[in-house]
Amino acid sequence: DVGVELDLDKLAGWEGASIVANAFYFKGDDITGERIGDFNAVTNLYTDTSFNFYNIFFQQSFGNGDSFFKLGQIALDDDFMVSESALLFINAGFGPLPVQSGNTAAPIYALAAAGGVLHYDIEGPGFFQAGVYAGDSGAAESGNKGFGWKTGGAAGWMVMAEAGFSYGEDDASVVKVGGYYHTGDYQRFADGQTESGIYSMYA
Repeated sequence: DVGVELDLDKLAGWEGASIVANAFYFKGDDITGERIGDFNAVTNLYTDTSFNFYNIFFQQSFGNGDSFFKLGQIALDDDFMVSESALLFINAGFGPLPVQSGNTAAPIYALAAAGGVLHYDIEGPGFFQAGVYAGDSGAAESGNKGFGWKTGGAAGWMVMAEAGFSYGEDDASVVKVGGYYHTGDYQRFADGQTESGIYSMYA
């Protein structure tokens, strides 16, 4: 994994602005597909991609510095459905929830896609954030170098929203509530018919 972050305040006097870009190469076997076969992957490290460009975005901080927006090619699981304590584990059950990762092709590791996020830090221990992303991040395969995403039409758009607040000693605990709406076309499991739009809530 290799990346660069440019601080535009130090480079050009643009306070709170930065540019982030990274890419990675992955090689390894799929223990889930070859040995286990569960719906949710055993490890959140495995990918069928090999070398691909990942996050490439512009970010502007404002207010007390904890509020920001970013635009570019981004992965939604960097900002949404994140459990800080679960980052200790590599089990994919602690990454994006299966209601999202198992139902949509929206951008999560190992593929990012076009999108934008606004994160607003509420005075006190709270926040609200919302994001819009390309609905299809493309196929997770070695030929996808990170730019195979699609938007609109059957691919749709992914809209995310999340609010949370911290509590307890040193605000060490957090409660988050969020949801998404994906505008793309889906095949219903019940009857095989195509319908537009899918949504879910989480806490």
